[in-house]
Amino acid sequence: MTLEQWLNSIARLTAAVNANQQLPDVLHQVAATARNLLGYDYCAVLLPDEQGEHLVIMGYSGLTKNYVDRINSERPLPLTGAPAQDVPSSRAFLSGKVHAMTDIADAPGFEGNWAHLQKTRSSGQWCLCRWSPPAK
Repeated sequence: MTLEQWLNSIARLTAAVNANQQLPDVLHQVAATARNLLGYDYCAVLLPDEQGEHLVIMGYSGLTKNYVDRINSERPLPLTGAPAQDVPSSRAFLSGKVHAMTDIADAPGFEGNWAHLQKTRSSGQWCLCRWSPPAK
């Protein structure tokens, strides 16, 4: 991937934001752009739910809507309590730091989690912004 391709991708995302597109459309475009630029089979953009207790998939590329709906309803990723420390995406989101694993099967609770369902073994999580939980 050339620098020009990266810059063109970023320009398209910037244009989508400035065109006042609906947030779900922009998040899907973010996921598709990241997937393309990084050469991944799929990508998901996760945001906290309204209560600030879980991360849910809000934008995606390479995943089916049925799969995303199932993960969001049956296995949302915790942002609070001890389980959040065991989930790589939650740790990345809460710390604001990159968290990559060469074998996600090493993560506590791998059996039955979303990566296991997707038959994923390697994984990377990046936090694109800092987040503060909602005031209670």
